[in-house]
Amino acid sequence: MTCRKQNRILMFDQLTESEQNQLLDHIETCAKCETYFDQYLLLEEGLDVLLMDEAIPLSANKKKSIPAILRPALLACASMFFIFLLIWNNDSVRAVIESTINEVIVEYLIKNMEPLEPENETSKTEKITYAKFQQPEGEVISYASGKHVRTQYENGDFIIYNDKYFATYSKKDNLFLIQEQNEENPMIDMFKDINSDTISYLGEKSYANRTVEVYLVKESKDFQSEYWFDKETRMLLKVVEITNGKREENEFLKEFKVIEVEKDHKLFDFIAPEGAKIVDETIQ
Repeated sequence: MTCRKQNRILMFDQLTESEQNQLLDHIETCAKCETYFDQYLLLEEGLDVLLMDEAIPLSANKKKSIPAILRPALLACASMFFIFLLIWNNDSVRAVIESTINEVIVEYLIKNMEPLEPENETSKTEKITYAKFQQPEGEVISYASGKHVRTQYENGDFIIYNDKYFATYSKKDNLFLIQEQNEENPMIDMFKDINSDTISYLGEKSYANRTVEVYLVKESKDFQSEYWFDKETRMLLKVVEITNGKREENEFLKEFKVIEVEKDHKLFDFIAPEGAKIVDETIQ
């Protein structure tokens, strides 16, 4: 005979702190619920390994944890977690899974705005991403490090921006224009607010000679989008729009890699070409 509290265990992360503490007190006195809680933690840990190959920190109130030494075994026995999913196929379990996927996407998008980790603190170089695109108007090359981005166009134009300002250079007009940057990454708020029932993980694929992790968002009955994240850098490399089952794939990205440059590279400095007219709209 099962305990009525077991359904509360599946909703653990959605309970208030007071409700969690009450449930934990009950678990300490109920052998069935203690076993069930252990299984719940194992399932959640397994989902972390499957979806991210990283641990999402558990709530401070979850007094039990899975030892790190078990992680390889969890990954090797990944199929067991799908068996758990089949056994626990109910709305509460799905809510836990979908919420986890939602958090993964938001974390990836936030990671987009963080510089890559250096080899060591004393390194004289830094890692940045290099991307080459083929647009109808010509080749485009982009360098990025966190919120700092430089995009160069084949015709000689370029754009540099960070979280505060951006500068555009028009070779035709020989004009270097500096303006204030007020926009944040709008997709972060979108995924925080979106119904997690619409998000699913499609697994790993290969794109531009990179391993990517793909997530599907069902935005409406007739419209879906796939978001392709580079596994190493968490950068968003591709978005596929699907309307009434028809896929629209714009294969613009031709090359993507992580490169090392000297720390004084000045790629993201607002430096106008010699002789260009400079207009700084940030000066009041």
